Amino acid sequence: MNVNELRTEWLAEEEIAHIKGWDFSHIEGKFKSEEDEMPWDYALVIKKYLKPTDRILDIDTGGGEFLLSLQHPYELTSATEGYAQNVTLCKQTLPPLGIDFRELVQMLLPGTGKSFPGHNLKTQTALFTANKFTSLEQDEVHKPIYFYNTAALVWFARIIQ
Repeated sequence: MNVNELRTEWLAEEEIAHIKGWDFSHIEGKFKSEEDEMPWDYALVIKKYLKPTDRILDIDTGGGEFLLSLQHPYELTSATEGYAQNVTLCKQTLPPLGIDFRELVQMLLPGTGKSFPGHNLKTQTALFTANKFTSLEQDEVHKPIYFYNTAALVWFARIIQ
């Protein structure tokens, strides 16, 4: 492809960039994320501890897809999300089911901005422990995202600014 053809392709990707929940199927096979190679199975870890009477909280739930896959009683389920498009989706999807979707971060930490500089295990563990939460198991991993073509990068950058 020449430069003009590439530019046209990239502009087309930017134009059609949209996301519902945390669905990256549009660039399936064109990138690899950290979620592809996690050193644990998150669903199995949760199910190992989760009892039908437990209250659960999904922080940064995306569109709530994973949370809903747990099939936990909705009245015992809460979620938070910071990405604006997903907040709108969650407000439409989760409360009608009886899932509590509120600004928990603001409740626990009034005045906290929308940036995520403290979004790491050490900081979050300290905050939740200070607010009487108990962590049964924890781990953290930081892996790169690889893009196999520029069009996929353009699409992703348009979605996750």
